[in-house]
Amino acid sequence: MGRVLQLSPEEMRKLPRQLKAYSPWLANFQASKYSEVLELPGQYTGMSKPLPEYHVKISSFDENVLLMSSMRVPMRIIIRGDDEKEYKFLVKWGEDLRTDQRMEQMFTLMNSIYARSPLCTKASSVPSLDTYQVIPLSLRVGILQWVDSTQPLKDFINDSYRENETKCYGEARALYGKNENYTVAKKAKKRDVIKAYEEVVNKIPWDVLRRGLVRMSSSTEGFFSLRSAFAVSYAALCISQWLLGIGDRHCSNSLVSLKTGRVIGIDFGHHFESAVQFLPVPELMPFRLSPQIVNVFQPIGQVGMLKEIMVSALGALQESRHVLTAVLEAFVKEPTKDWLDFVQKQEGDTQDSKVELFSSKRIELLNDKLSDINPAYITLWAVSQNKFVAKQKAYENLKQAVLGDRGESVRASVGERGLSTHQQVDILLEQATDPNILGRSWIGWDPFL
Repeated sequence: MGRVLQLSPEEMRKLPRQLKAYSPWLANFQASKYSEVLELPGQYTGMSKPLPEYHVKISSFDENVLLMSSMRVPMRIIIRGDDEKEYKFLVKWGEDLRTDQRMEQMFTLMNSIYARSPLCTKASSVPSLDTYQVIPLSLRVGILQWVDSTQPLKDFINDSYRENETKCYGEARALYGKNENYTVAKKAKKRDVIKAYEEVVNKIPWDVLRRGLVRMSSSTEGFFSLRSAFAVSYAALCISQWLLGIGDRHCSNSLVSLKTGRVIGIDFGHHFESAVQFLPVPELMPFRLSPQIVNVFQPIGQVGMLKEIMVSALGALQESRHVLTAVLEAFVKEPTKDWLDFVQKQEGDTQDSKVELFSSKRIELLNDKLSDINPAYITLWAVSQNKFVAKQKAYENLKQAVLGDRGESVRASVGERGLSTHQQVDILLEQATDPNILGRSWIGWDPFL
């Protein structure tokens, strides 16, 4: 596998599909030949005392592998357990998967908070996140639990176009791409951004994503059940990811369960505001709530179905702020490669003092979100640190977009501090759906979907 890391993407796509080409030992492994046993990965969660005597042991490996089409060509393998079941895992290389592991651990902790909090248990639906195991093997190789019966949100939408609509996405993307000079987009006037953005949005039928859930349903009641599952999981995911500053939420970084309709987040390389602070086109939205997602909930809209869940989720996490910050403080004592790369970009080196300063600011940001801050000011701070924005002298224009206009937006009509949980959620929803923000986004984010 080490040799694979040295290959170009083109060479990777020509790789063989047999396990023996990568590890003859694994391909030939039979548990019956050895006195020692190998446990199935991912059975030590850290949430309870392990009971190894009940853990699944590895019997053998499937001889075939599946190579994925993404940039680093990750590989899916199948492990056969001694319980006569097959377990799928994704092998990824070229990344420090400790970041994803820690995010999943934070999600697991948040789930336990949601399950115990009266704010959530008294609500109509208890927020919850679907998680999966991430097992780093080194700083550049690791494996992830394969999530069966799911589809990336982008593919889920693409499969829902009618036959006469198949060109809609390409036309919308081409039209949006006319404004792909992001220096201009950062400095464009609000009315021009909104006009151009709405023109692109109107190229796509309003209900494509909604149709996908309808397609999964056998009845009207089934659709309402799937939509509710989508709402509960997505609202919890949005709040949880915002607290951790997770960005790069394009349509391929969320999976939709084809059985339950629930949404699962993946790929957390951008976290703690890095997508705002370091990307050439800063991601000004707190989470993805683009038109197709909003329209799933029509005629109720996002306020009716999402806000209640978001308020209860954020309130529960705020009540447990000391637990969350304590876990984060433990994580930063062993910075990941991603973390050190961000420090290098910001400070120019990775001296211990610079890493400590960077880490303490991230803990401060989490504490701010768990208290009474106006979320727009978190975004504004990150924009102020973006060197691309500074170089293009675009800060003042983006500041207006981030804070909104007094009298028109909630975030501009309240102060920086002293907000209730309800007000914070109102501002998050407002930011996430503001066409003046969405219309300034990177084209690969597909803000018009």
